[in-house]
Amino acid sequence: MKKYFLILALVYFNSTAQNKYDTLLTTQVGAGVTYTKITAPAVPWSINILKVDLKNPYIKIETVKATNLLSGNERVSAMAATNNRDRHKVIAAVNGDFYYAGGIPTNLQIRNGQILTTPIARTIIGFDNNNKPMMNIVTFSGKIFNGNTSYKIDGLNTPRKDGQLVFLNRYFGESTKTNSAGREVLVQRVNQWFVNDTVKCVVKKIQIGIGNMLIPDTTFAVISVEGSASVFTKSLNIGDTLKILNTVSPAIPKLKEATGGFIQVVNNGKDYVDQSYLIEKKPGHAYLRHPRTAVGFSQDSTKLYLVAVDGRQPHSAGMNLHELADLMIKIGVHYGLNLDGGGSTTMVVRDSVMNIPSDGKERAVSNGWLIISTDPKEKQSSQKLIPEKAYTKP
Repeated sequence: MKKYFLILALVYFNSTAQNKYDTLLTTQVGAGVTYTKITAPAVPWSINILKVDLKNPYIKIETVKATNLLSGNERVSAMAATNNRDRHKVIAAVNGDFYYAGGIPTNLQIRNGQILTTPIARTIIGFDNNNKPMMNIVTFSGKIFNGNTSYKIDGLNTPRKDGQLVFLNRYFGESTKTNSAGREVLVQRVNQWFVNDTVKCVVKKIQIGIGNMLIPDTTFAVISVEGSASVFTKSLNIGDTLKILNTVSPAIPKLKEATGGFIQVVNNGKDYVDQSYLIEKKPGHAYLRHPRTAVGFSQDSTKLYLVAVDGRQPHSAGMNLHELADLMIKIGVHYGLNLDGGGSTTMVVRDSVMNIPSDGKERAVSNGWLIISTDPKEKQSSQKLIPEKAYTKP
């Protein structure tokens, strides 16, 4: 890895507003990844920014799901540590989407090409296998092809109902949790899982009238049918090859990672808060100051920005979404999305939590975003980054 550089100087961040930003720290925390700490004492604001070079060949952008299951919550630092391994070093992480009680994400999540939850009418951000980003409100559809015959997927990682064909992967659980009323087909992928691309799968096992089929690992999935949908299994044999096409639209091909947010704050380089407020059903948090986590990318799609703003504390008031949009535009964001904030807001760099969560400690959350280095020379940094408390005057 290139030698880390450290800039400890007071630099004024240009602003057309009344607020003057002071850059306290900029440091390279990995090849292609820069961390910056800025403040606006007059408000006050305490802001953490990660800038990521999406063209760096060793950088990968991944989502992470707490407990590796649909339900469950974990601290961002714990999820980062769990996923840190040789040639898969977690350089940084932030919390992700809003979630229901129990830890199920409210919107779409895609991890390593597999859909965990399907989308609702809120904006998502996603990346293909080459780190190409996209941002939009999307819908889901799915089909399974057996030769020239196609079958609609009625649900993905949802409980099966009479007359339905549902597609269940390992994030649903160790087994399908179904009764004996239906039929189930265990398939294993031949090529990499992707959304918006055809994935070939081989039939490994067929169960009739048993239920609760085991899902061995993430290379497997189960097609579970009941009632009229059972026609799907009647011509199947072990060893047959099926084609799975899970689609979210409008989006890019070979979508590999995605989560939702609420709401889109920057569109085409401009403040989009008021428009999104109406489109995405008037979130109550939009015009109030809260801790914020946000993600966005540059006009040429080569730079990713992750932002964590502290709030509800004496050292930092938090931002409303207009203020967040203004900040993101100033740092180079062309398309920006507000993620889960409040007590969930967390930014981890290496093994340090760089902000001060408003709960006084890290909150266990549903999912997050990881910045990964696959560089074989990458090692855990011996440089100990200074967390937020060191910047805060008593």
